[in-house]
Parts: sequence; structure tokens; C-alpha cells
Amino acid sequence: MESLIAFCLSVLTLLAVPGPTNTLLAAAGATKGVRRSLHLLIAELVAYNISVFSIRAIVDAFGRSSTAETVFRAVVAAYLLYLAIRLWRANATPSARSFDARRLFVTTFFNPKCLILGPVIFPAQPSEPALYFGLFSILVPSVGAAWIFAGSVATRVAGERYVVWVPRVASLALGIFAAVLLVGIAR
Repeated sequence: MESLIAFCLSVLTLLAVPGPTNTLLAAAGATKGVRRSLHLLIAELVAYNISVFSIRAIVDAFGRSSTAETVFRAVVAAYLLYLAIRLWRANATPSARSFDARRLFVTTFFNPKCLILGPVIFPAQPSEPALYFGLFSILVPSVGAAWIFAGSVATRVAGERYVVWVPRVASLALGIFAAVLLVGIAR
């Protein structure tokens, strides 16, 4: 994807799709508010960069491996199930640790989107790697902030009394993402 416009549109489209990271960001926005959730964007950005560029380097060095992808998907599904169980049991208070930076980092690091971002969307030998890295580093927190804001708006629209359901809804969403990964492995 040598075209910068195509690169940006691809990254924006993929990042905007609901997924594990976006679920946690929206849930944090809903339970903690926008201001108290913005620090999570740093964890998201660092995790995406490390994961995407690690996967890109591995693919460049060894090529794509269906076995490695299957193992990666199984690990991701197991982590998402673990996180879903933790969220189901969590309290929906602003101080709840369910939406902390460490969990968001790990969830983002193992986000299946990295398997598309690294080997497919990022060019193998970009003419200007710093430009692609810089654009990616702007797009990731921009989309993440939109998810945090959406979660906060949803709470305002639905009302504070529904905040207690946020961890449960996030838990169900993460469970569905895990199930989709497991079904994909079983095929």
C-alpha cells in the first residue's frame, strides 16, 4: 500500500471497526468519562506500534505461517475470554481497574487487527517509513479518542443508571470476538 491516502483510509477503516481495544476504550469512556480515560490512548498507541512492527518484522524475516497465525489467534481468543470473565465480574465504578492502561495495552498488543495492519496494510519497504509511522501514530489515538467519546456520550444519552451494565456489555462483546476467532481456527 504505497499510496499514503490508501494507507490512511485502510488504517482508519480497520481501526474504526468494533473490536477488543475499541470495546475497552468505549467502556472506559462510559464509566470514567473522557478526561479520565485519555491516558489509555498512550497504552493503545504503544501496544499497536510494538505489535504491528513486530509482526511486520517476523513476516519479512520468515514469511507468513498458517501455524503461527493459528497459534496467535488461539492465544488472543484465550486472553479475550479471560478478559471477558474479568469484566463480567467487574464493578462499573470510575475507579474500577477493568479499564486500566495495562489491560488495554495487553488487549491491543494481541488485537487480531495487528495481523492485518502489519503484513497487509503497512508497506513492506515504504519509501518514507517515518511518514507512515507518523501517520499511524496520529490515526491510532484519533480513532481511540472517538471510541472513548462515544462511550461517554452513550452514558449521557442512556443515563447514569445504565453504567453498571457497561462491563457486562463489554464482556459479551469480548466473548463474541473470542468466539469468532475460535470458529475461524476450527475451519
